[in-house]
Amino acid sequence: MIAVVTALSFIVFSTEEPIRYTVFPALIWAAFRFGAPGATLAIAITTCVAIVETAHDLGPFSEQPIDHQTLSTQLYIWVSALTTLFLSGLVSERERATRQLAEARRTEGARAVEERRRIARDLHDSVSQALFSTVLHTRTAQKTLARDGGDPSGRVERALGTIGDLTRDVQGEIRSLIHELRREPVHDGLVAALARHSYELDAPDGLTIEVRGPESRLALPQQVEAQLFAIGREALANVVRHADATVACVRVEAQREQIVVEISDDGRGFDPSNGHPGHFGLESMRSRTAEIDGRIAIASAPGHGTRVRVRVPIGRHAPR
Repeated sequence: MIAVVTALSFIVFSTEEPIRYTVFPALIWAAFRFGAPGATLAIAITTCVAIVETAHDLGPFSEQPIDHQTLSTQLYIWVSALTTLFLSGLVSERERATRQLAEARRTEGARAVEERRRIARDLHDSVSQALFSTVLHTRTAQKTLARDGGDPSGRVERALGTIGDLTRDVQGEIRSLIHELRREPVHDGLVAALARHSYELDAPDGLTIEVRGPESRLALPQQVEAQLFAIGREALANVVRHADATVACVRVEAQREQIVVEISDDGRGFDPSNGHPGHFGLESMRSRTAEIDGRIAIASAPGHGTRVRVRVPIGRHAPR
């Protein structure tokens, strides 16, 4: 930058031709590339060359009267300096705004982590404890019923058993949710988080879950990966609860302009346009996809399995 500004300044004042503002591209480059320090140095070089060359009767102002020489040289310096400093001010303002945005994002992330921890504590202190008490009361009722001579295969006993099983299932889901709230589930990447969740999932016997995807991190912010993980988790939950499948496959593909996440199974399928148990889960997946500017397609039919495919553009969510 110093060499270019110096060379162009001497070229401008080595001839009487009207090319005095040829140095401006170099000044603009200095302002945009090096900010205020570079702009100040470039202005100093240009000013020194202009004054020295004009004082030796060289350059485009040398043929003018002394008063006009002084005025023209000052005007040249003022225009050069003001233009360069104005552009460097814009660059500094942009850099300051970028730093403030990054700081705001860090603060927002810290607040989100703290809020997740607070929710986890509340869930543990209220819902989790209430479910644990429900399980204990159910066991007590079953023991009391057996001690009083109740029929072990009767309707009351079966109902209590069902309540106990459902409560334990919910208790397990609450524990998993509390664990996820205490730390970011995609801290080591979307594919690793989905693989870990599939391994820890309480899948029925006979169901095999495969997770395929790139080993490296995806070109997406962690917030977007978290939303995709939540969509995959909901889709897998629907497979476990409703599909009666033998194989489920989770595929993550990093294409040139988008990330594709697909969850498919060979289960009994359903009609997505009709009311169905788990309908809220489908709406949740659609709303999460909309929040990250993605597109979701749910293909299913009775007896033909289900495929959930989410596409997210990379350009709008490039990490910064």
